[in-house]
Amino acid sequence: MQRLEKEREELLCSINVAESRASQQQERDRAGNLRTMLGHRDEVEQQVATERRRVAQLDQEIRKWDHRMAEQSKQLSSAEKLHRQNAQVQRRIRTLENQLDRASSWFNTHLAKNSQLRKELEILRVERAHFELLYRRLGKELQEARKAIGAIINASSLAYDSRLGQASSVLWEGSGG
Repeated sequence: MQRLEKEREELLCSINVAESRASQQQERDRAGNLRTMLGHRDEVEQQVATERRRVAQLDQEIRKWDHRMAEQSKQLSSAEKLHRQNAQVQRRIRTLENQLDRASSWFNTHLAKNSQLRKELEILRVERAHFELLYRRLGKELQEARKAIGAIINASSLAYDSRLGQASSVLWEGSGG
């Protein structure tokens, strides 16, 4: 009985160690995923800030060109010069608007990625909470199983002792005692 009980304790210890290692590895993997996602988020936020600055610079440059165009239109007397400069300004405006469109597109793409990463992060948080709840529930079940095993062992020991006691009393009475 003692040998079996010692083997059972060793097996339970091995099971606990295996479960602990598996759950630690899962937690490390999840933590690594979270760090990676947070790193990506920081990069995207930096890129967004950079693009916002570029958009602001482009807006400032457009205003500067508009101002130049307004000044030059005042100074020019001939319609041809005005027409030529207007065409140049319009080309420059189209170029800047194209740059602005590309920057806006890039910005929107990264906003969408950022949103997706936040959703994934929230899903991982929910999964972690679910895992922790399940882990606690399984821990309680394990404790209850250990209590039941202890009660069965106690009952078995009492029954064995009782049987030994009856056997010895029968032997005692049989020997003329």
